[in-house]
Amino acid sequence: MKIIRLYLLLLNDIYYCTCNKNIRFSLIDMLYYYDINIEQKREERRKKQKKELKNNLIFRNFLLELGEKNNKFIKRNNSLDILNIKIHTV
Repeated sequence: MKIIRLYLLLLNDIYYCTCNKNIRFSLIDMLYYYDINIEQKREERRKKQKKELKNNLIFRNFLLELGEKNNKFIKRNNSLDILNIKIHTV
C-alpha cells in the first residue's frame, strides 16, 4: 500500500513537471479515493466481525440454556458435549 502511494506521488511529480496541472490533481484524487476505499473495506470488516461475534454469543447462550434444560439428558449420556446435544435436539 505504501509502495503504491509512493509510486503515485512520484508520478505526480513527473507529470507535474512535464504536463499540465490537471493530471497532477487526478493522480492525487486517485490516492484519496484509494485511501477511502481501504477505510471503507476496514469498516465493513469491523461491522462483519462485530455481527459474527454477537451471533456467536447468542448461539453460545442458546446452547448453554439448552444444556440446562436437558440436564437429565446430559447426566444419562456423559459422552455428549453441548454441540452434540444441539444437533440431537434441534
